[in-house]
Amino acid sequence: MRIAVDASMLAADGAGISRYLRSLLEAMLALDDGHEWLLYGRRVPALATGSSRVGGRQDGLPDAPGRILALAASLPLWTARDRPDVFWAPAHRLPLWLPRDCAGVLTVHDLCWQRAPETMRRSSRALDALFMPRSIARADRILAVSQSTARDIAAGFPAAAARTVVVHEGLSPLPEPAGADALAALGLRLPYVLFVGTIEPRKNLQRLIEAFGAVRGSSTAPLQLAVVGAAGWGADIAESAHRHGADQVVVLGRVSDATLATLYRHALCLAMPSLYEGFGLPLLEAMSFGTPVLASDTSSMPEVAGPAGHYVDPLSVASIAQGLRKLAGEPGYRDGLAAHAQAQAGRFRWEQAARDTLEVFAQARQARAARS
Repeated sequence: MRIAVDASMLAADGAGISRYLRSLLEAMLALDDGHEWLLYGRRVPALATGSSRVGGRQDGLPDAPGRILALAASLPLWTARDRPDVFWAPAHRLPLWLPRDCAGVLTVHDLCWQRAPETMRRSSRALDALFMPRSIARADRILAVSQSTARDIAAGFPAAAARTVVVHEGLSPLPEPAGADALAALGLRLPYVLFVGTIEPRKNLQRLIEAFGAVRGSSTAPLQLAVVGAAGWGADIAESAHRHGADQVVVLGRVSDATLATLYRHALCLAMPSLYEGFGLPLLEAMSFGTPVLASDTSSMPEVAGPAGHYVDPLSVASIAQGLRKLAGEPGYRDGLAAHAQAQAGRFRWEQAARDTLEVFAQARQARAARS
């Protein structure tokens, strides 16, 4: 097959959809199954320079607005010239026009604009509401990254249910962690709870900090909360940290993969009480180090964390606090969850996701041929 890919997210900051695209694309290329690949973006991706089977095109548009402008400009033009068998859109939006005989495959990570619109920037919500329904309607196959996302697609777009296939994300290996003595340089000591995610309303960090403050205020244990992630929008965590956690909330911002591995390895637990998730890669990463997780009882999180998770109501500070208290104060319970962590993480592999995704591409091509 000749497969074209909207690879513009490879130029993003390495989190979320960017990591999904890079990891899955590398896994598919590693299968070396003879497909021809065309990677389209703002610049020619490095992945397009190492193999005769992989080519690239660049439009030079600015990164953020370019991802929207390309839907009506460069992507339709390039697909008309290159005539791919399949076009894969890994980030919710197919081009506005595709050749009639070109199959469209769309990855849907979540339907946040429908399920939790209040947690999105107004501009992002408007763009998803504009482009996603049209893309879902045009797609010959839809890749949902979780059963939860597939259910949301079926609820919001019943006609798309039969075209939706669940292909879970996988676990990307992180470097070997350093010993606990490396934590001092980060302002941390044992024990600490770890949060990993972009600082935005959907991640529910405000309630987590408030719950942490309640636990810390009623406990003699010198518990800390480590916050890792890029600054997003809409959450003044500095004020919340001062009010509820004082100097025991340590905001680290972005960290290297080596530092992230060390933080996962030594954390009491990962806390991820998100209001909504399509998948939740930090859950896998934490569990791969044998670390249990505190997660919301909603959307995809129970599906991903399975028996390694303690589940809470993300809208209840009391529920989150009770979960933190249980994990911090009951070592036997915590160890019981940790015993399942690595096996649960091992269920999600990029190699399997690559094989399943290529099978979906083939299905989409057959479906499109039957219509043309």
